[in-house]
Amino acid sequence: MYEGTLLSNRSGMSVINSVEVNTIDPTGAGDAFVGAALFQFENLESYDTTLSVFSKLKESILFANKVGAKVGAISSLPNEEDIYKI
Repeated sequence: MYEGTLLSNRSGMSVINSVEVNTIDPTGAGDAFVGAALFQFENLESYDTTLSVFSKLKESILFANKVGAKVGAISSLPNEEDIYKI
């Protein structure tokens, strides 16, 4: 069983917990994760190594984990409001 997503930079290292789901169709899960992470990264103000940015990165990866955990293929990708309900 996977324990989460390893996030590491000069400011720290953390394992962001996986979202527990009953896997039905993992098609597109990795693509959804990467797309959601990139969507979140676009909103970061900078990519320096301060703790505040690391904290934002952790939130971004948790968001991406939730998107990747959504059941089904691309047609079932959640909108942003749905993610915050998970």
